[in-house]
Amino acid sequence: MRKFYVSVFFSVLILLSGYVSAVNALTTASIMPVEQLKPGMIATGKSVFYGAEIDTFEVEILGVLRNSFYPQKDVIVARAIGDFLEHNGIMGGMSGSPIYIDGKLVGALAYGWGFMKDPIFGITPASDLIEVIEKPDLAVDEPSPLLPSFEDIAQKSFQASQVLPEFPVSAVDAQHFPALAGLEGQTMRPLQAPLIAEGFSPQAMALFQEVFQHTSFIPMQGSGGSSRYYDTSGIDLEAGSAVGVQFVRGDFNLSATGTVTFRDGDRIAGFGHPMFLTGNCLFPLTNAYLITPMPNLMSSWKMAIAGDVVGTMTQDRQTGIAGNIGEIPEMLPLDIQITNDQTDFHRAYSCEIVRSKALTPLFLFFTVMSAVETSLSNGKYMADMKVTVAMEGYADIVIEDTFAGETGLGFSAGMSAAMPINTLLTNTFEPVNVEQVTVAVNYRPEPQQAEITGIRVNRNRVRPGSSVEITAFLRPYRGDEFMETFEMAIPADMEDGVLVVTACDAQSGQEIELQRAPMRLQPHNLEQLIELIQMKDQSNAVIFEVFRLELGATVRGQELPAIPPSMIAVLSGTRQTGEGGVNLATRVAKQVRPTSYRVQGCQFLQIQVDSRAK
Repeated sequence: MRKFYVSVFFSVLILLSGYVSAVNALTTASIMPVEQLKPGMIATGKSVFYGAEIDTFEVEILGVLRNSFYPQKDVIVARAIGDFLEHNGIMGGMSGSPIYIDGKLVGALAYGWGFMKDPIFGITPASDLIEVIEKPDLAVDEPSPLLPSFEDIAQKSFQASQVLPEFPVSAVDAQHFPALAGLEGQTMRPLQAPLIAEGFSPQAMALFQEVFQHTSFIPMQGSGGSSRYYDTSGIDLEAGSAVGVQFVRGDFNLSATGTVTFRDGDRIAGFGHPMFLTGNCLFPLTNAYLITPMPNLMSSWKMAIAGDVVGTMTQDRQTGIAGNIGEIPEMLPLDIQITNDQTDFHRAYSCEIVRSKALTPLFLFFTVMSAVETSLSNGKYMADMKVTVAMEGYADIVIEDTFAGETGLGFSAGMSAAMPINTLLTNTFEPVNVEQVTVAVNYRPEPQQAEITGIRVNRNRVRPGSSVEITAFLRPYRGDEFMETFEMAIPADMEDGVLVVTACDAQSGQEIELQRAPMRLQPHNLEQLIELIQMKDQSNAVIFEVFRLELGATVRGQELPAIPPSMIAVLSGTRQTGEGGVNLATRVAKQVRPTSYRVQGCQFLQIQVDSRAK
């Protein structure tokens, strides 16, 4: 037993040795403390501007903004010297560029001001990077406070949160450091890294701009080219190297580029500010190739491409990112098939998406949206969609739906694919492992939509043991009216009373269900959640339902159609909540009748069950 504990002790020491060596390297004489900095000091910066070669640039220290970040968090203000950065300005993609004085690390270039005539920037002190590297790499997946929720994006009602720090230069700062007087009242914020999107549609890029407006990214379409045109296999990461973080790879590519501030063994740190502020994460790290600087009056940036995946980003913190070279994180495979049976059109896309509660549904949505919009030219279409989700330990989840219209098919398809993934990843019951997502879309020109205009029964008084014929009338757009019929058998033991007959589209049917039995749609375990995900009816169907106007109950997600009055009293009383609730009606029958149209509308009427009826 003693040997076992000794073995465990030394195993832990080995696991922690990477953190200890990195911290020791940053806390020795290799760091220049903020307290030793003085205005006028000359420093040297490192960054890549062309290809993979690390260049140097000269820097003058202007002053320090004390407690500007958070309490006991300072920002160093400096100015780049030299014609190159005088012309190009401080560029997006330089985040993390290490700054040195006499060989000692001062910190990471990280902040800037808009519309600056001079290349003035802010530096995250090296001591703050220690905190990022010291963080243990835990298997914790958290949402991002910088992004709107996926539900808000689905409803197109989001407003991104503004939680990235912005630092105004105060009169006190200017008094202590006269070189900052020209910046008084202006606001400094993290440099925005280029977020290079390849293969994404213009509609997706427009939404990218809205979703990422308060992050440290500038979404840019296809400006990085493709890594297949450049050999990045020999590019190693070191202080000053360009580093990429890849979120989507394959037929679609999405990556952000910054700079490595520090490397010790296989542990690196960079950026000097957060990406999504997700805390612990598992994002693929890549090397990167710089094509050219892009000078811009509003905000200059580096045109870059993500190269080979070389490791894993494990920390996304307020003062920078950190990760490990070597092990590569697993991504989520996504296959998309777009077909048109009438023209034999077929297009296949394959890619992988980063695994994250916050980012997987978002990037899956953008990818499917772009695949559909890229494959369909302008015009009116109708599309049948099938989404298959493979999960470890569970049968495949299959969701089918139909869309029609002139615009918005890509948005609708993207949401139908991403919403169940978001529901699964954010569930509160147990962790899930989604192994594969497959999306199949079959479209045809000229969308066929039909409205339910009426409903009819062949008798409005029925006897128990008999049947009733229910007919829904549908009118297509500029077409002839047609009918869908459902014959329902009335149980022989049904008591006299009123039945409500409905013929509705899928969305209206779901709204009726929510009002009828609200607790039915509140799962109490993962199995019930999966059942609800697959319960959604297709948009091309007429949903016939028959309800009896009698109270029922739902207890822990299970519907109980016939319960005694005493239980109704308990569930509707004030002594319990959450376990169950009262249903306002009891469903007697349901019939789903698919059509070749996208159905809209809802109609209902009442019939009487009467044992004396003929």
